[in-house]
Amino acid sequence: MTLTINETPSVDVLKDADNSTGSLLDSLVIVARHRGIFLSREQLMHDHQLRSADVTVAETLRMAAAAGLRARIASISFTWRSAACVGSM
Repeated sequence: MTLTINETPSVDVLKDADNSTGSLLDSLVIVARHRGIFLSREQLMHDHQLRSADVTVAETLRMAAAAGLRARIASISFTWRSAACVGSM
């Protein structure tokens, strides 16, 4: 599993693992189901004693590993110029 952060955050989530990134928990659930592992938001929150669904990148990586997924962080750069080149190669 690769967590790809393709939005321009106001903080560098790769350097500051304590910053929340929003819907990572839901993304983990979707990726796990795609790989044949049934997870739910409620199950993850209960199993990992989370107070809210707003988790950090570090927490998401730990939860992925606990579910048997290999996870790493990848950062991509998106510009309209690069989007215009998609499919032209």
